[in-house]
Parts: sequence; C-alpha cells; structure tokens
Amino acid sequence: MSGKSAGIALLAVAGGLLLAGTAGADLTWPKLTLSTFAGVSNTDPTYAVDSGIPFGGRAGFTVSKYFGLEGSYGKTYGTGRRVASRNFPLDQYGIDLLLNVFPNSRINPYLLGGWAQISLDEPKHTVLHMTGVEVGGGLKIRLFRETGARWDLRLDARDMFVRNVLPLDDAGDRKHNVFLTAGISMTLANPERDTDGDGVLDRFDKCPGTVSGASVDPFGCALDYDDDGVPDGLDECPSTPRGAIVDSVGCPSDTDGDGVMDGIDLCDDTPQGVLVDAAGCEKDTDGDGVFDGLDQCPGTPPRVMVDEFGCPLTPTVSATELEFLDSGNLVLDQVHFRTGSAALLPKSYPSLDEAAAMLVKWPEVQVEIGGYTDSQGSDEKNRMLSEARAKAVLAYLLEKYPALDGARFTAVGYGEANPVATNDTAAGRARNRRVEFKILNPGVLHRER
Repeated sequence: MSGKSAGIALLAVAGGLLLAGTAGADLTWPKLTLSTFAGVSNTDPTYAVDSGIPFGGRAGFTVSKYFGLEGSYGKTYGTGRRVASRNFPLDQYGIDLLLNVFPNSRINPYLLGGWAQISLDEPKHTVLHMTGVEVGGGLKIRLFRETGARWDLRLDARDMFVRNVLPLDDAGDRKHNVFLTAGISMTLANPERDTDGDGVLDRFDKCPGTVSGASVDPFGCALDYDDDGVPDGLDECPSTPRGAIVDSVGCPSDTDGDGVMDGIDLCDDTPQGVLVDAAGCEKDTDGDGVFDGLDQCPGTPPRVMVDEFGCPLTPTVSATELEFLDSGNLVLDQVHFRTGSAALLPKSYPSLDEAAAMLVKWPEVQVEIGGYTDSQGSDEKNRMLSEARAKAVLAYLLEKYPALDGARFTAVGYGEANPVATNDTAAGRARNRRVEFKILNPGVLHRER
C-alpha cells in the first residue's frame, strides 16, 4: 500500500472511531478549521535544504468538543536546493488526530499525532517519498469571535519522523525533521444563537430575555449591583442605597429635598430647610415646636413660649395660660351663676374671656368643659344643674368668639363629684362650684408649642 493510500485509510478509520464515540454530541459540531502557516525548519542534512522556510495550509474537522482530524500540506523553500530549477525541494503531508485541551477558552493548547510524509525532489525530476509519523502540539490564541466563527493566532511545533530511502544517505533509518510555524486559523461552525444579544449563547443562557444593554453574569442573567431593579449597564446611578425608589434609568428621587431619598424617607413631606435624621424626619432638639434648620434660637429652654422662628416671645404669658400649657387642665373658680340657676353673672366674663383668648391660639385643641356643684341638693339635681352651667359657658364662648369651632368642645356635668375642698364650710362649697377646661388631646398642644 502506498503512503497516500495508508494515509487515506488512517483518516477513514480514525474518523469512524471519532464519530462513533461522539454520537449525541452537541449539535454545534462538527466544526471546520482552516489554517495557514509559515515558519522555520530543521531537516535532515541529507536533504540539502539549508535553513528551509516551510509554508502551507491545513484543513480539519473538530467532530467533538475535544477531538478532531486535520490534514496538512506544505512546501519548504530551501536556499541549498538539490534541483537548481526548483525553489521548493520539499513537500510535506500529514493526517493527524488533534486533542484540544481547553476548547472554549481564549487560549487553547492542543496535542497532535498521526501519519506523515515528506517528498523530496531529486535530479532528473524524480521524487523520493518518505513516510512515517509526526507528533507535536501548539497553542490557539483567540483573536476575536463572531457568530459562527472563531479567529486564532496558531503557533505549531511538530516533528516529522520519516524513514530515508535510496539513494539518500542512511537509507532505512528514521530521521527527525522539525517544523516551527505560526499562522492564522479560522474555525467555522453551525452558527450559535444569542437571541437577546447579551454575549451569552442561548444554550448557556439561563436568562434568555435580558434587556438590550444590560450587563450580565456568565449565565446571561442581568447584574444589579445596587438591587434597585434597573440592570447594570442601563443604570445611570449604579450605587443607589437599598430601598430607594428609582426612575427608569435607576436614579433616586427626593420629593421633599431633605437629602433622604424617597423609599427610605419616612417623613416624605418635610418643609424646605428643615434638618432631618437618617430616616428623613424633622428634628427639634430644644423641643420648642420649631424644627432644626428653621429654628433661629435653637437653645430655647423648656416650656418657654416661642414665635414661628423658635425664639422666645417677648410678652409675658399669663398665669392662666401657663397652667393650661403645663397641666392640660384649667380650673376656673371665678365663674359665677345665679343661685340654683345656669345664668352667668357678669363678673364671670373676665375669666371666661381670658380662657377664650387662649383657646383661639390653639385651634387644634379638643376641650371638655366640665361643670361642678357643691353637695347641697340631690345628686341628680346637682348633675343636671352642673351640665346646664357647662353648656351656658360653652354658649357664651361660641357667641362672643366666632373663631372658636363648636366641634372642638363638649359640655359635661359632674354634679358634686370630685370636690376640691370640704363641703362643710361656705368657703369650701364656693370652691367646689367651679368650671374646668380639660384638654382631651394634650399631644397636639405640645406639638403646637
């Protein structure tokens, strides 16, 4: 059998074994590989090819992920030609089995081995064919990849170990012939789809519907460093704090302009200029009811009345108002009625007017007007009388002071309950006949301050 016939037989056998061993392999195989090469050689001195320059091409199939078959043909230009009329005294043929070590990596080392033949031009246009084996390996370094193709820089080293024939010296001996080459390799395959264009092929993509432009992980799923729902690559504000509400490009908003972003801000209607805490809520360090940032007198002592700027009021507040602010309860013992009647006496008006002026200042305060009597008379009669007197006080206030909202007030009669003095003396009974204003929502009063 001739050397070429042996090579064809080897190719057929190896191909059959590879196809049988890769049944059910990935549908992107086989892949066609085409390469060019040029380099340097070190051949047997008998060939008289001094410092030969080999060049040529290779073609092969990668029929599984790791294995492939390749055929190569090259010529060697020699300065020490055996035939003066020819510049290319050597022809090289090879059929090899390739093992790809890292087929999907940017740098893919490979090993090779197989049948080899060197044909040497001799005088009188005779050609000597010398067959043997070759072994070697190299690197494929990816230059770039496009749909269905990969381009590599290919570096290759191989030793063609062939038997010399007559009339060469050392006929019958196997000689080493080393070729070091470099070239460009192109691998063509069935085009693999990347439907969402994220750079991860569909067969590897675990998130196939990625939005165009989003950065993805090796599995094709969108990255979102700040976890705001806008993928990296599209997020124009990639370091948004957790919990903040963002717009379509991933940037947070701050509706009230307090420096705490919406979604994190627990008090999202803070007035302009107010200093806030980490949760976006107003601070009032001195507790005067004027928020820090607006308070022009931030060190106001407790219980001091202030203006809208947080500064103490110049006028002195009345004792009645201080009692009202401090206790949330105001006892009016200067409110007088006709004996056994709910008719107010004129001498009651100053005390009621003072209370009304104070109540106008606190429009959010809910007030209970409670009427009390002494212990003379029956319990039921005293309760009814005290209720009538409480209603009379409320009627006076609402009639004289239209700014007061009647819905803020309730009138209750307690009769002789809760005495503040003894009922055994005239002075004690006079004190027990009283009207009390009780604040029902003292929290509002404190806040207003």
